[in-house]
Amino acid sequence: MSNAAPAIILGLSIVTASAIYTFPVVVDWLDDRNVISTTNGSVRLGKIYNEMLKISVKIEDAKTGDVLFSVDEFADKAYMSMRSNFEKVVVEKNKEVKKGDNERFTLEGLKFKAPTIFKVKTYITYRSEHQSVFNLTVNEYEITVGDGESVNEALLKLQAHCEAMREEFLREHQMLKPV
Repeated sequence: MSNAAPAIILGLSIVTASAIYTFPVVVDWLDDRNVISTTNGSVRLGKIYNEMLKISVKIEDAKTGDVLFSVDEFADKAYMSMRSNFEKVVVEKNKEVKKGDNERFTLEGLKFKAPTIFKVKTYITYRSEHQSVFNLTVNEYEITVGDGESVNEALLKLQAHCEAMREEFLREHQMLKPV
């Protein structure tokens, strides 16, 4: 029985050493398995170097389909970028107002002249080992605004949607976890 103890220790040492030796191989194998299933098939990413949540917003005239504004930004900047476009409209409108006229335009008072649609597409951009750039659409959403409705209220709906998409990304879609 005294000969069995050294044999067990030697056996456990060999198993532990081989596990430590193969661990990097296992990690590489797991990294190589980052596969995303889409409606068109699977996409193998391999090691993911970078992932970004982005939102594309197009504001279109509901009748003609003409694009009034378009923004393609990171999710946390999309609302402010679109708001900035409307603030520029307010500045231009206020330049047209006569000097003695007290009526000034504000973003809160700005209203749409025609039915308008905010087309919002949320997607994740991956840069990885096997795909230099891959965009995965995770949500498409529309905000319909009627004639005479407030621009500011529509922008607040956009802001709420952007925040919800960011929370969903952090909760469900993010592959690279912050350290």
